[in-house]
Amino acid sequence: MNSKIKVISKVARNNLQLDLIKSLIIESQKIKNNIEKYREFIFLNFFNEEQVLKYEKFMNLEYDLSLSLQDRRDRILYRLLSKQIFSPANLKEQARIFTNGEIEVTEVFNEYYFIIKFTSIYGIPPNLNNFINFINFIELNKPAHLGYKIVYSYMTWDEFDRYNKTWDTWDLLNLNWDDIEKYKE
Repeated sequence: MNSKIKVISKVARNNLQLDLIKSLIIESQKIKNNIEKYREFIFLNFFNEEQVLKYEKFMNLEYDLSLSLQDRRDRILYRLLSKQIFSPANLKEQARIFTNGEIEVTEVFNEYYFIIKFTSIYGIPPNLNNFINFINFIELNKPAHLGYKIVYSYMTWDEFDRYNKTWDTWDLLNLNWDDIEKYKE
């Protein structure tokens, strides 16, 4: 508070000015506290258990004890975002939310299906519950006449060779074959 008062020149400094600055500091602190207090009611990412439960009831989502609070927030976000038009851009956004990964969408118009290929993740995405929610999102929102395929990426022999590691070096990493297939530096 003294630093704020020192900004005012000594000539202008008087009790009225000092009281004004002190009251402004107190009020600004109250405003900051109110913002912190209400952000859990306004922003989905800050919802507490009580807020999440209210939204789950409102959206007719089943209460699932096996899900973490963050997974439940993600499920609410997924439901809110699923009201958009189903498009490759929307699908890419949902993949980023659910799997923390990037995808490539290839539409095969003449055969009425599309291909989803994970480009930033090797293997099946690590958070299986969110991945299942992503698949549910696809089923819920894709047009009924379209099929889809999901393509997972694994390390190819060419990628394996590009690491320029000997078998002894790979052995020192202590990885099983599944881990080697998903390995990224």
